[in-house]
Amino acid sequence: MSVKRKCPECGTWNENGEDRCKVCNKALAPELIIREGHAQRALHREQAPASSFEQFVEKVKNSPNPIVRSTYFAVYAVWAIYMGILAFFLWLIAWLPG
Repeated sequence: MSVKRKCPECGTWNENGEDRCKVCNKALAPELIIREGHAQRALHREQAPASSFEQFVEKVKNSPNPIVRSTYFAVYAVWAIYMGILAFFLWLIAWLPG
């Protein structure tokens, strides 16, 4: 029994369970479609321009002014400590009932 798949791009019926369309080379196998979708999204993420907040953070982090840089790292350290304490309390809350 042969598997037939219709190409979503050109509408050609492909037999024998082929992974790609014989006419337009579009992926037909679900695994290939998923893999190509992941690759396409990763490429899109790499090519996307940085947001204005990300640009601001990079500018502050790499500032030539040592006071600005040290303020950034101090705020970052306080944020990291806060997140660590918050994660501990969330772990404790999840651990107590279990």
